[in-house]
Amino acid sequence: MPNLLVHDLRRSAVRNFDKNGVSQIVGMMISGHKTASVYKRYRIVPENDIRDALQKVEQAIEQEKKNRAVRTMTGSSAQ
Repeated sequence: MPNLLVHDLRRSAVRNFDKNGVSQIVGMMISGHKTASVYKRYRIVPENDIRDALQKVEQAIEQEKKNRAVRTMTGSSAQ
């Protein structure tokens, strides 16, 4: 991409750092951000990531309900 600047890739880099568990301080060192507030501005969270997170929480709640039902039916009181 002939007109692409390194700065244009910062948002993608920060998002990739976040998705792959890179700590904020290390990400800031790599991306050259001087303050956490500016770094956080680059941490855009897409709507599909929010939906995925909510689905995971719903699935965990449903699984816990099933686990409680099984414990109730078997008479187990172990948590």
